[in-house]
Amino acid sequence: MIKDLSDCNNLIQVPNVDSKILSKIIKYCNKHVVDNPESETTKDEIRQWHKDFLKVDQETLFKLILAANSMEIKSLLMATCKYVARTIQENTPEEIRKMYNIKNDYTS
Repeated sequence: MIKDLSDCNNLIQVPNVDSKILSKIIKYCNKHVVDNPESETTKDEIRQWHKDFLKVDQETLFKLILAANSMEIKSLLMATCKYVARTIQENTPEEIRKMYNIKNDYTS
């Protein structure tokens, strides 16, 4: 979509994505530019970069997930969802409920 723009006066509308989230998405996309001959980043360096990139508050993380989904940025969507899955996997059910404000409505 961006490559097709020949005039800088054109606006690209990104519904439901605020400037903070869009800025992070642009940062992510710049890090993952395809066919960048100068990039000699190892997989371990990318993993560490993802960990650092995703160290955000819960609201920002979920906004990133929604934006990646609506903008069809599959690699960012996968990275954010994997991050949430790992977070859930490393915690007890009680910790997960507290973390995501889930009411425990099961009774004995």
